[in-house]
Amino acid sequence: MEEDQEAPAAVPARRTRPASLIPMYVTFGALQALDYQSTRRALDNGSGREANGIMGPIAEHPAAFLAVKAGATAATIFATERIWKKNRVGAIVFIAVANSAMAAVVAHNYSVARPK
Repeated sequence: MEEDQEAPAAVPARRTRPASLIPMYVTFGALQALDYQSTRRALDNGSGREANGIMGPIAEHPAAFLAVKAGATAATIFATERIWKKNRVGAIVFIAVANSAMAAVVAHNYSVARPK
C-alpha cells in the first residue's frame, strides 16, 4: 500500500529586476550630480539662472539644492522599483525617459555655464 504523498505546492516564479535597471540608476544619479554641478557653476559665475521657477529659490542654497536633488533621485529610483514588479518594460521606458530628460537638461546647463 502506497503512502499518500501530498504534492508540493506550486511556487510562484520569482520576478527578477531587469538587468538594465541598475546601470540606468547609476546613470540617473550621475546626471543628477552633473545637473547640480552645472547649475551651481552657472549661478556662481553669473552666466545663467535656474529656469525651473520652483527650484529657483532652492538652487540659491547649495545644501538645500543638493538635498532636493538627492530626494528626486531616490524618488525616481523608488518609483522605477515599484513599476518593474508590475511592468518590466514600462519601468525600463520610465527610467530611460528620465535619463534622456536629465541628459538634455545637463547639456543645456553646460552650454550656458561658460564663464563670462
